[in-house]
Amino acid sequence: MKKRIARLLASLTVGKIVGAPFRLLGKIPLWSIALVIAALGMAYTARALYPVGRDLAIATYAERQASPEHPIEGLPLSTTELVLTWDTGTNEPMLARWAYKIVPFFVTQDIAGESLYPPAILFVPFPGYQSFVVWGNTDCQTVARVNERAYEDDANMFATLTHELIHMQGGNFCNAPKEVASTPGARSIWVESHTTAATLEVLAGMAEYTSDPMIERAFWGDLASLARRSLQAKAYRANVPWLYELVADAYWRTPAQSRRSDFSMRNIWSKSPGELQSIVEKYGELPWDEMVIPGICGERLQTGNLRDISFAQRPARQVLAMSFDDTRAMLGWFGTSVVCAGR
Repeated sequence: MKKRIARLLASLTVGKIVGAPFRLLGKIPLWSIALVIAALGMAYTARALYPVGRDLAIATYAERQASPEHPIEGLPLSTTELVLTWDTGTNEPMLARWAYKIVPFFVTQDIAGESLYPPAILFVPFPGYQSFVVWGNTDCQTVARVNERAYEDDANMFATLTHELIHMQGGNFCNAPKEVASTPGARSIWVESHTTAATLEVLAGMAEYTSDPMIERAFWGDLASLARRSLQAKAYRANVPWLYELVADAYWRTPAQSRRSDFSMRNIWSKSPGELQSIVEKYGELPWDEMVIPGICGERLQTGNLRDISFAQRPARQVLAMSFDDTRAMLGWFGTSVVCAGR
């Protein structure tokens, strides 16, 4: 037996050893090999394309839930004179009333240890290009401003005010770590992406608690905007912006919205296409892909804020991180499964 094994080993050459797998492969029908390769290619392609299909489905469903737009009747009525509404000075009391409904949710959503009401809220016309592309702004401390043009849709106006009030809670919603802030432009990306992600969860919590149709439309509109901007950013990087515009006009925009979009592309973004790409990435693709989707699938968003607590009968400080449990509740089991299936 040992002699037979020795003769067998002696008869083997490097060529025979190396060529054995290829001889075995040659016995397999070519169509079988092609079928396996095609199946692997389809699986890889399906996995790569799943995020696109997911975002298309979410954007389409959310847009239907958010529609139609509801202009605020009787506005704008604001003036340059400020009135004191509780502890907030404002030229539009309705915004102050909204703020006092919104801000307490910042504690329940773990955005801040102690929610801060704004000293002032202004409803003002924005100048120049800002009138068409900026819905609100704030200095994070003293005043939140809402573009007077936002009265064209109450849900969008409510979401805008929520976004600006979250900025005023500090932490990652107004400041960036030193290593991030030292890079030009990085602070804005950090702050806006965190605030955009947090806004969705706050709107979800308010919609769950109040069942207010306007707040529900604000949530779905914000969700649709995130998914759409993610698709828009990818289409523009692939040099097929026309494809995104075609889909948006066919499935998401009303005729009036299509005309407004065409106007903006001709008269605003044609002069600064790089700025448009930066906006859709900062306010859409980045928070959606890196914060909201991971949050829906179980991760938490670091807020950069602390809460004073008592631990073992001693004072302590808790590092706050947001859960996206209310967003999951709004999406339901099926919607959550669609979001997380491709991860």
